[in-house]
Amino acid sequence: MKGINLNDLTSGVTFDQNTKQYRLTQAVSKFTANQQSLLAGWVDDNNVVQLPQLSALLTKVYPYLNSPASNVIDLIIGRNQRINDLILLSLQRRKSEKLVFYPEGEKDAFVLEMTRAFINLLNKLIYKYELTVLEGFKTFVNNDIHHPFIGTIDIIAQSKTNQWYLFLLKTSKTSYLARDYAQGFLQKTLVESNSKIKLKNSFLLNPRQEQVWFPILEISQSIQFALLN
Repeated sequence: MKGINLNDLTSGVTFDQNTKQYRLTQAVSKFTANQQSLLAGWVDDNNVVQLPQLSALLTKVYPYLNSPASNVIDLIIGRNQRINDLILLSLQRRKSEKLVFYPEGEKDAFVLEMTRAFINLLNKLIYKYELTVLEGFKTFVNNDIHHPFIGTIDIIAQSKTNQWYLFLLKTSKTSYLARDYAQGFLQKTLVESNSKIKLKNSFLLNPRQEQVWFPILEISQSIQFALLN
């Protein structure tokens, strides 16, 4: 990324969709000294990372208003993961200014529709903001031992003028904007605490909403405190 060090753990960690836990795929000693200090005391004998997760911090402050059945939740999570995987593939295979959609044998019509819509939307944003670098689905530990948590961001992008942007991807017909803004804050915290990047703007992207993308608003300091403590 043009010399930018994100200080992410992505290459050495995976997220188990069945157990909903992060697990290390390499020895702690393989991480940087700073990452080792952030992980210290939080990894069990099975290499499961016991740090609070970004999603848990959100739910603590913004519990879901209507909790769907567990099988519905699993379906949503599974579909969203496949959407993310296809978007990541497009990012990784990017050879020109525009992103290309690779279905890769996916049969689910919803997954295909959403992925295609996100890629089309990202291409519009690439043109609008002259984005040169796009990175997706990086996992970080907050670089603050007083407020430890682990999470995965959606997409960050750099423009020709060295401005940085964060994009949160949503697929729900109903919006919970307060929660989404809080999620944007936590993802921004992960990026900025681990790198020299300062985000110019963050945006919500949702092809199922009438307004398919719009800025993420700042949240109050009291909500920030509630999320991190």
